[in-house]
Amino acid sequence: MNLIENGELNLSDICATCERCQDPGSLECKEELKNVMGNGKAGDYYYYIVHALEAKGYTANKDIKGAPYDFRKAPDNLNEFYRKLKKLVEDLYHANQNVPVVMIAHSMGNPVLLNFYNHKVTKEWKDTYIHAHVALAPPWAGSIKSVRGMVSGDSDGIFFLNGLEVRPMQRSWPGIAWMMPSPIHKLWNPEETLVVTPHRNYSVKDYNKLFHDMGYDLGFLLLNRTRQFDTDLSKLPELRALHVLYGANMPTPSQYVYPAGTFPDSDPQVKNGKGDGTVNKRSLEAFKKFEGSQSINLTHQAFDGVDHLSILSDDHVLKFITDLILNYEDSSGDNLSQDREKTEL
Repeated sequence: MNLIENGELNLSDICATCERCQDPGSLECKEELKNVMGNGKAGDYYYYIVHALEAKGYTANKDIKGAPYDFRKAPDNLNEFYRKLKKLVEDLYHANQNVPVVMIAHSMGNPVLLNFYNHKVTKEWKDTYIHAHVALAPPWAGSIKSVRGMVSGDSDGIFFLNGLEVRPMQRSWPGIAWMMPSPIHKLWNPEETLVVTPHRNYSVKDYNKLFHDMGYDLGFLLLNRTRQFDTDLSKLPELRALHVLYGANMPTPSQYVYPAGTFPDSDPQVKNGKGDGTVNKRSLEAFKKFEGSQSINLTHQAFDGVDHLSILSDDHVLKFITDLILNYEDSSGDNLSQDREKTEL
C-alpha cells in the first residue's frame, strides 16, 4: 500500500480496502483506527468521547455520528464535505424526533465549521438544527506551528521522520497555509517576529519575503488563495451556544530561530510561549472578548497542563461534554437514547 504519492498523502490508498466508510457519518473507521494504532493518544482521537457518551446511553452511528474531513484542504476544496455535512445534520435531526444537534469539533475542525456556519447555512437553519457547538483546542486564528511546516517541515515529534522528509507534502497542503497566523485577525502585531534568521526577521506582514527567501514563491500564492477564508473574529457566530475548551500553560512555539547556515533546510531552535503545545493562547481565546454577550451562550474553560491531543481524553472535558448534553436533555424532557444527536469532527 503506497501512502505517499507525489509528495502528498494519498488518502484513497489508505481507505481503498475499507468498506466501512460508505455511511458519511459512520464511526466505525474511528474504532478501527484505535484497534490498528493501539492505545496511544494519537490513535484514540474521539474514542474517549464516544465511549463516555455510550456509557450514558447513546449509540454510535445512531445518535452519535462522525464527520471526518480532509485536513490538507482549505475551505474552497471542502464544498462537497460541507454539502454532506449539512445533509448529515438534517438527517440526524429528523431521524431523532427533531432534536437539534450538538456539534463537537477538535483543532482545525473548528475554523472549518466556523466557515460552514458563516457561509454555507443561514441563521434560520442553525436555529433549527444546531443546539450548541463545543470547540476543543480551536486554532481560530491559526498557529505559529504551521509556519514551521511551510519553512522547514514539521515531523511533529515522530522519531523516524525529520522535517525535510515531510516538508514537500506539507507545503502542498492549503490547510497548513490557511492555519498560518494572519494580520487580518489583529492578534499578532505586524512587528512581532515569528521567524529569525541571520539576514532578516519575518513577521505576519513579511510572508511574501519569507516564501521568496526560502525559495518557494508558489507558497505565497497558495497562502493568498486561502486568505479569503480567514475566519471573521470580529463578531460571534450566529449560534445558540459556543463552549470553548482548551489546554493551557503548555510550552507552545511562538518563534523559530534559524542560526547561520540552517535556513530553511534544518530544524530551527524553538522559543516557546503559552498555549496548548500546538495552538497559541491568543488563538485559542480569540472569542473570549465576547464573554457576557446577550446574543449567544458563550463559555470558555482552560485546563492547566492539558495539551492539544489529551484534551480529547481529559476526564474534566469528558464530564463537561456529558453534563452539557444530559442537562440539555433534562431541560427538554427528551429521551436520552432516542432523541439526542451529536456530530463530531
